[in-house]
Amino acid sequence: MKALQKAVLRNLVTSVILYEKVKTTQAKAKAAKVLVEKMILLGQRKNPAAVRKLYQFFPDKNAAKKIKEDLVERFGKRKSGFVRTARIGFRAGDAAEMVQMELILPQKIEKEKVKTKIRVKPKTEKIEKPQKIKQPQKIKQPKKAAPVEKKKKGWFEFATKKVWRKRTTQK
Repeated sequence: MKALQKAVLRNLVTSVILYEKVKTTQAKAKAAKVLVEKMILLGQRKNPAAVRKLYQFFPDKNAAKKIKEDLVERFGKRKSGFVRTARIGFRAGDAAEMVQMELILPQKIEKEKVKTKIRVKPKTEKIEKPQKIKQPQKIKQPKKAAPVEKKKKGWFEFATKKVWRKRTTQK
């Protein structure tokens, strides 16, 4: 791997660690995913040699510090599966497939002691409401339609109907 490629991947891994979510191309994400997982596993070792390797790898020392202090505690004893990639479409300029890399962080569960008060509901007697008397409904009879007078067709209606039939049936 060339020095420029290494630098790009180191910066991408640093961004993933610091910001926990990054948009990049699929090829870069595939290469960076392996490095992110290796760095988190190095942080879980907690021996001085592993810590030195972390600080050597990252150009920004805050990323190594975050792994050592924050991410190791949040991931616990998990051995793999720290990063998720999701496709988000294609880039407008060169139609490269874009993905979003993000750390799969477990939810923080805060244990709070909640004081519970026992509430006793007073017993209430049910009061019967007077029932309404239903009145018989009037049956509506359908109205009869008035007879429609048939109008004799004039010559104009007859002619336009004939022309319309010709125009719609011809191909």
